[in-house]
Formats: sequence, structure tokens, C-alpha cells
Amino acid sequence: MNTISDLLRESQEMKSGLNVRTMGGLVEDMEIVGFVPLPSDEVLGNDFLHVFDQPVVGVSQIRVTRWNGKGERLWEYLPVADCIGTLGECYIDPFVKILNIPNDIKKDFFKYLQAVRPSVSVEQLRKKMLDSGLFLEAGSSLHYVLRPNEFAFYRKKRVVGISDSFVCLCSFISPKSGKLEYMIKGPDDLMPLFPKDK
Repeated sequence: MNTISDLLRESQEMKSGLNVRTMGGLVEDMEIVGFVPLPSDEVLGNDFLHVFDQPVVGVSQIRVTRWNGKGERLWEYLPVADCIGTLGECYIDPFVKILNIPNDIKKDFFKYLQAVRPSVSVEQLRKKMLDSGLFLEAGSSLHYVLRPNEFAFYRKKRVVGISDSFVCLCSFISPKSGKLEYMIKGPDDLMPLFPKDK
């Protein structure tokens, strides 16, 4: 039985618009409207550390609520991507929300991106990025190299996140109310629907 995770491993890229159903048949026909990258320390599957607020179609982010170790409620906005890919390299700009790399390298990388003009310190940062093995030169810019377990998340062909985990934002028509509703599910909890399955 193929899941969305299996299909993504085979095809190496997936776009929103795919029809799916939940494992166990809770919802028989849904459409994936986006992919939400999760920070790598978050929980995948049915037990989330945060509550996803009701999304609005067409928005580029979804608000999540989570609690820190002190019991304080925190709000965070995560990007909603329209495409996800598993191979290659990609250009990352300073506005990427989720970037799954060690904090010290991430901090230096964003310093490098925000540098206005070339200098000795900028060249040292560039060398540090290249030495990390996470980046390679692509002309005058640096491109991030995806590791085997990572996904690049795109919205309108621009990278909005790099992460090793994600959830799918799905829409469906409620059989009870007849209204459009949304559900967030992990990729292992969804199966693709092909025309003969409908």
C-alpha cells in the first residue's frame, strides 16, 4: 500500500492538487492544497506538539500554536508550499522560514546573505559555508545541497523551507455539513487516489 511518503521517494517531486485519502478510510477523498515544513525537532504523525489554526485557502502561511517548557503558549507562522522536492541543490534567500541546518552555520549563512559589499569577513563566511559541506558555489551565489533525508519546499518556484519532516494541508467537502473543511495529516497517513480508485 503506497503512501504519500512512498510516492515522493519514487517521484522525487510532488505538487499540490493531488487527490488522497486517509489510511483507514476516515476521509475517502481529499485534495492536498499544500505542504508545511516542520522544524526538525517537531513530532510527525498524529501527535503534534502544536495546534494548527484553521487555514484560509490562498495564504502562504499557517499559524500554529505550541507550548514551551514553561507552559507558555507561543504562536508561530509556518510556510505553506505548493511543491516539495527531494533532490539537488537550491538557492536560499534571507526570507526562508524553516532551514534545517546547525544554528551556528545558519547564523553565519544569513550574515553572509545580508552582507552589502565584499569584504574579508564576507569571504571568510563564504569559505566557512563551503567548508561545511552544506553549500556549493553557483556563480556568484551559494546553493544549499539537500542531504538524503531532506526536502526542499517551494512556493511559486521560490524556496520557502528546507526540512526533514512535513505535514500535508488537505481540503475536503464534509459529508455532514457539505462545507469545505481542512485537515492536517502526516505523509505516512495519506494514500494517493488515482482515477481508478475514485
